[in-house]
Amino acid sequence: MSVAARIIVLHVIAWLVARSLSDPSLDPYGDMLETWHWGQTFSLGSDKHPPLSGWVAGLWFLIFPTSNVAYYLLAYLNAAVGLLGVNALVHRLPGMLPGRDPVPVLICAAMMLPFSVLAVKFNANAILMSVWPWLIYCFLRALTEPGVRFSILTGLLGALAMLGKYFSIVVLLTLFVVSVTTPMGRQWWRTPAPWAALVTGFVVFAPHLVWLVANGGTTLSYAFAQNEVDSEGGRRFIRFLLLPLAFGLPALVLLTMATWQRGGVRSALMAVLQAWIPRDYGMITQLTLLPWVLTLICGVTGLVTLSSPWALPLLIMMPFYWLQNLRRAPISPMIMARGFQAWLCAILLVSPLYGFYESMRGSDNYYVPRQEAAKLIADQWPPELGRSPSWVAGPWPEIVSLSFYGDQAIAAIDAGGPTDTETSEPGVILCPMGFVERNLASPCPDQAAAWLSRHDRESRFLMLEVARSGFRFLHHRPYRYQVYYVGHQRPVE
Repeated sequence: MSVAARIIVLHVIAWLVARSLSDPSLDPYGDMLETWHWGQTFSLGSDKHPPLSGWVAGLWFLIFPTSNVAYYLLAYLNAAVGLLGVNALVHRLPGMLPGRDPVPVLICAAMMLPFSVLAVKFNANAILMSVWPWLIYCFLRALTEPGVRFSILTGLLGALAMLGKYFSIVVLLTLFVVSVTTPMGRQWWRTPAPWAALVTGFVVFAPHLVWLVANGGTTLSYAFAQNEVDSEGGRRFIRFLLLPLAFGLPALVLLTMATWQRGGVRSALMAVLQAWIPRDYGMITQLTLLPWVLTLICGVTGLVTLSSPWALPLLIMMPFYWLQNLRRAPISPMIMARGFQAWLCAILLVSPLYGFYESMRGSDNYYVPRQEAAKLIADQWPPELGRSPSWVAGPWPEIVSLSFYGDQAIAAIDAGGPTDTETSEPGVILCPMGFVERNLASPCPDQAAAWLSRHDRESRFLMLEVARSGFRFLHHRPYRYQVYYVGHQRPVE
């Protein structure tokens, strides 16, 4: 097994074990449950994002069981695919970093938060982490090799990037700028290859475009609706500007240590400073900085509201940028490798402590009993209402957990009850009421009552209190659900 393969395999194993120890629940915002829900139908789009992340989740869970550990494995294999793309860039295009050992680049990428800490949440942002590196790789191969093979792959991956998230337009614009500002890029435009890329990309993206038009541009409407006009614009800009430093901090610390071993403290600090100062404005600098600049321009002009998760794929080329700017700084691959091993060991040691801390402080997401509730709600189905339910309605994302952890044949639909086309089948209206000690109010019961009053359906009401138990849960925090079991539509007499 090559050094790069060992690094990536160890990375996946360590983070899978760490997350399984520290996180008994999926992300608190329900992004992963929602992504899985979109993958159940393999539709060409959703009301929020393009379909690629849902497709990947749907295919994954055709093979693997719907469990947290299986989802964490998917998330870190997604990161591993991105790291393989980074490794391909280093090995297949050595001219990008002449004289540099590839190991520090891969280790820096693996230690950056988008590929490590933040990679656990698989959603529309995370899927770009696996697509963008290979898109850049195929694009650069297209510029340096004759024929149209890599140009076709560039078009394919460009379309997949857009099917992951429309935000990928910034990397496509960057590749276009690189292609018209470099000699090899201008030469590429004198061949049929770029047109092969454009045609391929359009053909792959066209079905989603047709779906988008047929559905009234719902995905675009959601994207534009996220633009918030508030007084936080300046702060958002500053925070977004500093994200490369925050997300890359573990890798930068290791780079500092590796340089310190060779040249002393002063040399190490100077090297870290030099890592951010571009030595030239060639291809690596353009590929690294242009997506950031374009995103910041969109934020300043008010076209979008800058959001931290967007920074995840923007950092893919950052290790190349650092190592390019540190051409004269001696960096030991051995020290980098040992530092990476120490980093993974620290993660494995800290993860159970973090889980204990979350349990001790009573973190809401830690104690939400989604798995337990799904099983209990299914077990309590009244047999007199007929066969098992085919739909569940109520607030997102809790209703999706009934399908994910229970019966995948149960379709999660909007709050307040099913649509008219689904009223004849039995189902469940699920109203999560929050932790018992808070006694939170919710509009869900009123919506459920209003729906039931409009439909002549036999129903049963049940109030459930469910709590997580076991050695991982130091507190007893029951969570309340109001459940409305709805039977078949009564026949018209």
